[in-house]
Amino acid sequence: SRYITGWGREHDHGLVAFEEGVALGATWYRKFKDTEMQQLQKLTDVALPPFELAIGLTEGARGRRIGSTLLGKLLDDADERGVNQMCLSVSVENPVARRLYKNSGFDEVGGNSKSRIMLRTTGPF
Repeated sequence: SRYITGWGREHDHGLVAFEEGVALGATWYRKFKDTEMQQLQKLTDVALPPFELAIGLTEGARGRRIGSTLLGKLLDDADERGVNQMCLSVSVENPVARRLYKNSGFDEVGGNSKSRIMLRTTGPF
Protein backbone atom coordinates (compact mmCIF):
# COMPACT_ATOMS: atom_id res chain seq x y z
CA SER A 1 0.00 0.00 0.00
CA ARG A 2 2.95 2.37 0.50
CA TYR A 3 3.31 2.52 -3.27
CA ILE A 4 -0.20 3.88 -3.88
CA THR A 5 -1.58 5.39 -0.66
CA GLY A 6 -2.00 9.11 -1.22
CA TRP A 7 -1.17 8.77 -4.92
CA GLY A 8 -0.71 12.08 -6.68
CA ARG A 9 1.86 13.68 -4.45
CA GLU A 10 4.80 15.48 -6.03
CA HIS A 11 7.13 13.12 -7.95
CA ASP A 12 4.54 10.31 -8.24
CA HIS A 13 4.48 9.12 -11.82
CA GLY A 14 3.15 6.03 -13.54
CA LEU A 15 1.82 4.40 -16.69
CA VAL A 16 -1.01 1.93 -17.25
CA ALA A 17 -1.41 -0.46 -20.19
CA PHE A 18 -4.93 -1.03 -21.48
CA GLU A 19 -6.38 -3.44 -24.01
CA GLU A 20 -9.96 -2.91 -25.12
CA GLY A 21 -10.58 -0.76 -22.06
CA VAL A 22 -9.22 -3.33 -19.59
CA ALA A 23 -6.12 -2.52 -17.53
CA LEU A 24 -3.40 -5.13 -18.09
CA GLY A 25 -0.73 -3.69 -15.87
CA ALA A 26 1.02 -0.64 -14.55
CA THR A 27 4.42 0.59 -13.56
CA TRP A 28 5.14 3.59 -11.41
CA TYR A 29 7.68 5.29 -9.22
CA ARG A 30 7.41 7.60 -6.31
CA LYS A 31 9.78 9.61 -4.22
CA PHE A 32 9.90 8.46 -0.62
CA LYS A 33 11.17 10.27 2.44
CA ASP A 34 14.33 8.94 4.08
CA THR A 35 12.23 7.53 6.92
CA GLU A 36 10.09 5.63 4.39
CA MET A 37 13.21 4.08 2.80
CA GLN A 38 14.72 2.75 6.04
CA GLN A 39 13.39 -0.81 5.70
CA LEU A 40 14.78 -1.18 2.20
CA GLN A 41 18.02 0.55 3.12
CA LYS A 42 18.69 -2.09 5.80
CA LEU A 43 19.15 -4.68 3.03
CA THR A 44 22.19 -3.02 1.41
CA ASP A 45 25.31 -1.05 2.24
CA VAL A 46 24.82 1.09 -0.86
CA ALA A 47 23.06 4.42 -0.36
CA LEU A 48 19.67 4.14 -2.04
CA PRO A 49 17.97 7.01 -3.85
CA PRO A 50 14.53 8.15 -2.67
CA PHE A 51 12.89 7.01 -5.92
CA GLU A 52 11.49 3.49 -5.86
CA LEU A 53 9.89 1.68 -8.79
CA ALA A 54 7.05 -0.83 -8.73
CA ILE A 55 5.35 -2.82 -11.49
CA GLY A 56 2.37 -5.13 -11.64
CA LEU A 57 0.70 -7.10 -14.42
CA THR A 58 -2.41 -9.19 -14.66
CA GLU A 59 -1.70 -12.87 -15.20
CA GLY A 60 -2.96 -12.70 -18.78
CA ALA A 61 -0.55 -9.89 -19.61
CA ARG A 62 2.57 -11.80 -18.63
CA GLY A 63 4.82 -13.07 -21.39
CA ARG A 64 3.52 -10.52 -23.90
CA ARG A 65 6.28 -7.88 -23.45
CA ILE A 66 3.77 -5.53 -21.82
CA GLY A 67 5.88 -5.24 -18.68
CA SER A 68 9.08 -4.52 -20.58
CA THR A 69 7.31 -1.94 -22.75
CA LEU A 70 5.79 -0.19 -19.73
CA LEU A 71 9.11 -0.27 -17.88
CA GLY A 72 11.04 1.12 -20.85
CA LYS A 73 8.60 4.00 -21.31
CA LEU A 74 8.60 4.80 -17.60
CA LEU A 75 12.40 4.79 -17.41
CA ASP A 76 12.61 7.04 -20.48
CA ASP A 77 10.18 9.41 -18.78
CA ALA A 78 12.18 9.32 -15.54
CA ASP A 79 15.35 10.16 -17.47
CA GLU A 80 13.58 13.12 -19.11
CA ARG A 81 12.42 14.33 -15.69
CA GLY A 82 15.96 14.14 -14.31
CA VAL A 83 15.36 11.12 -12.08
CA ASN A 84 18.80 9.61 -12.58
CA GLN A 85 18.72 7.08 -9.74
CA MET A 86 15.98 4.62 -8.93
CA CYS A 87 15.78 1.43 -6.90
CA LEU A 88 13.42 -1.51 -6.55
CA SER A 89 12.93 -4.73 -4.65
CA VAL A 90 12.32 -8.00 -6.49
CA SER A 91 11.62 -11.52 -5.26
CA VAL A 92 14.49 -14.00 -5.62
CA GLU A 93 11.83 -16.42 -6.90
CA ASN A 94 11.11 -14.23 -9.94
CA PRO A 95 14.04 -14.71 -12.35
CA VAL A 96 12.07 -13.27 -15.28
CA ALA A 97 11.60 -9.93 -13.49
CA ARG A 98 15.20 -9.92 -12.28
CA ARG A 99 16.41 -10.42 -15.86
CA LEU A 100 14.07 -7.68 -17.14
CA TYR A 101 15.42 -5.24 -14.57
CA LYS A 102 19.02 -6.23 -15.30
CA ASN A 103 18.44 -5.68 -19.02
CA SER A 104 16.93 -2.26 -18.16
CA GLY A 105 20.09 -1.10 -16.40
CA PHE A 106 19.43 -2.18 -12.81
CA ASP A 107 22.19 -3.89 -10.81
CA GLU A 108 21.75 -5.97 -7.69
CA VAL A 109 23.19 -4.13 -4.69
CA GLY A 110 21.89 -6.14 -1.73
CA GLY A 111 19.01 -8.09 -0.34
CA ASN A 112 18.20 -11.13 1.72
CA SER A 113 16.98 -14.70 1.16
CA LYS A 114 13.58 -13.48 -0.10
CA SER A 115 14.26 -10.35 -2.13
CA ARG A 116 17.00 -8.52 -3.97
CA ILE A 117 17.52 -4.76 -4.05
CA MET A 118 18.40 -3.37 -7.46
CA LEU A 119 19.67 0.09 -8.39
CA ARG A 120 19.71 1.97 -11.70
CA THR A 121 21.89 5.02 -12.16
CA THR A 122 21.97 7.13 -15.34
CA GLY A 123 23.75 10.39 -16.21
CA PRO A 124 24.47 13.13 -15.63
CA PHE A 125 26.62 12.26 -12.65
